[in-house]
Amino acid sequence: MIEYPAYKRLGMEMSFEGENFGGEVLVNNYKELFTDKPGMLFGMRAFYKVWGDLAIGATYATDLNQFNGLRDNDDDGYANEIDRYPNDENLVTEYDFYLDLFNGDSLHTDSVVVWAGGDIDTLTREDLQGYLELEEQVTIWGVDIGYPIFKNDFMNIDIYGQYAQIQDYGWGYSAPAFRIKAGLFMLSAEYRHTDGEFLFGFFNPTYEMERATYNGTTQTFVTKAQTLKNTPALDGVFVGLQFNAWDWFTLKCDYQDLKGENPDKTDYEVKSLRGEFAVSETLIPKISMAKAYYMQDNVLDLSEWKTPSTIMGYSIGYNVNDGTAIIFDYKYTFEDMNGDGEISGKNETIKTISISTAIKF
Repeated sequence: MIEYPAYKRLGMEMSFEGENFGGEVLVNNYKELFTDKPGMLFGMRAFYKVWGDLAIGATYATDLNQFNGLRDNDDDGYANEIDRYPNDENLVTEYDFYLDLFNGDSLHTDSVVVWAGGDIDTLTREDLQGYLELEEQVTIWGVDIGYPIFKNDFMNIDIYGQYAQIQDYGWGYSAPAFRIKAGLFMLSAEYRHTDGEFLFGFFNPTYEMERATYNGTTQTFVTKAQTLKNTPALDGVFVGLQFNAWDWFTLKCDYQDLKGENPDKTDYEVKSLRGEFAVSETLIPKISMAKAYYMQDNVLDLSEWKTPSTIMGYSIGYNVNDGTAIIFDYKYTFEDMNGDGEISGKNETIKTISISTAIKF
């Protein structure tokens, strides 16, 4: 539901768990199935305890058409980024405006363009690339394994590993990896490696905004998968720390730092940072969730706290009855509208609200 109410989506997120198995299913937007180029982001994961507490899992996720992520307010087949009149289905370029003004008389329009002496853009809609003919799928599959090697009343230690492959691109793995829970604290640590053309967290919370973008320099549309071509092999670590204050509140922080080398031997670095503060659902009557969060995924550095990869906000859940809650998520994202490489001004801060229903069986 990111970007609501400006862009409305109808999706689903469901999870289930039994004694020895469990799974999750996610759909981003059913409405994409009824577009000119049907698509949808679909993901699922399942796990099974094959022997004692030894669990293995498998994940599959696919975006049937990344170009469905382009915004087209007036549904004229031209994305907002190249549409001078994004809310008028009859107009795309400035030339269209004058052509419409003169009732489709191209000779009259051309004479006015010549008389204007370059003040009117001569670009026509035929010179632009519509997105309706564009289609590109991206698919990721992965496997994981985990086992608790030590358990008592004070401490639990789990070891785990995971591997993922982006079809037609690269692969990556996390191993060795461990998780220690002792008292009020839980620590996770992983060694991570990629073989190039791969990013951990490819389908991240900002993916809806990154699926496909417009490159003003090359004047072409680019999918997020295509940007992987510029990602070299990477090595590094992931560290996560969680503090549970006697079930009053929980504080989480995750950090990733991966390094590699470009073909020209210059350094390449990818960092991620996530933080969350959540109040226990038993602390406030009728409130099933109350949390604030901040995240930046796969950026070159963390010197700027507002980037196109940043999401920050807060969520509040209200129990309407036993097992059912309505969740309000107030989210802030950021977009470099003028292409100057900086986030500034109110128009580059996007506030959205999502409303969802959570049902526990």
